Amino acid sequence: MPEQFIDQLEDKLKKFSKKEISCTSFDYDLEGYKISYKNKGEIYYKIIVYGVVNIQPVMLNISLSKEPKTNESLPEFIQTIFTLN
Repeated sequence: MPEQFIDQLEDKLKKFSKKEISCTSFDYDLEGYKISYKNKGEIYYKIIVYGVVNIQPVMLNISLSKEPKTNESLPEFIQTIFTLN
């Protein structure tokens, strides 16, 4: 299902690019993508990661206005949920 969601985004968004990433959330490994796309002349970013945390399937879809290069570049609240690897 996460791959279908990402494919739909790719069809919908302009100048779409994605890069595989991995992260951890509450000591569980997640995988997914860092996505960039253009909207109204501006570049925006998304992190979409998915996996299983504490026996629960999860998918995080985080929208950002600045490129997430390091954990410190993520909003504080997001840093409490997961860590980029």
